[in-house]
Amino acid sequence: MAATPTIVATEGAHPLLYASLVPISPLTKVPRIDLYKPKALYSVGRNPRSDIPLVSQCIDWSLCTLQWDGRDEVRIVDLFSANGIWINRRRLTPGGSRVLQDGDTVFFSLCRLRDAPRHGENPPRLRYEVGENYAYTYHQYTDRSPPLSSIDQSAWTRLNELESSHRRIEEELEKLRREREDVLKERQSLRSACTPVVRAFRCRKTVAQDIRQLGGYPGATRPLCCFACGLSRTLSSEY
Repeated sequence: MAATPTIVATEGAHPLLYASLVPISPLTKVPRIDLYKPKALYSVGRNPRSDIPLVSQCIDWSLCTLQWDGRDEVRIVDLFSANGIWINRRRLTPGGSRVLQDGDTVFFSLCRLRDAPRHGENPPRLRYEVGENYAYTYHQYTDRSPPLSSIDQSAWTRLNELESSHRRIEEELEKLRREREDVLKERQSLRSACTPVVRAFRCRKTVAQDIRQLGGYPGATRPLCCFACGLSRTLSSEY
């Protein structure tokens, strides 16, 4: 009976891992870049306060951000870098962005053409001006499992199930919130259309003045309710 192949977890492999930038050259000293849930925004640059600091003079102080939409897209956004970002050997427009695809090559820092394009080679090859080789292959694990141990694989599967349930519940809640807003708007509209006309009542002093001008009420006293003042008082002909 053939032995079951064992999955060897690579560096950074974790149930919360959703994307990785792995150095192309195994001999390079540049760091591997791993992105973990639930963090959705990573800053990259020479700034030591960056989420992913790259210590090299050929790296811009603020190079780019890596943005996850919480589902299936990871976008790289160039922060108007001077030395550039290259995706599949094409430079990303300064200030521009692009959704990364599994298997993309990502070059950070200043690059130039190595030599004239060879026959059938388009675009031409690139190389680094400075010694650091910040060249990566992008791997995405939003729809598949990273290389995990059997225990971590079970955790990853269950985590994905829970996240799918959470998204479904959030969508239902958003739908209910919109329905509630529509109901409240319609109710308010109907109430406004059906509001009765309220008669304006004069205050007690005004009523008393009118009675004096008319010479008072003849005969017995009678109760008059002054709604404007919120009082009920018996006014007699002595007014």
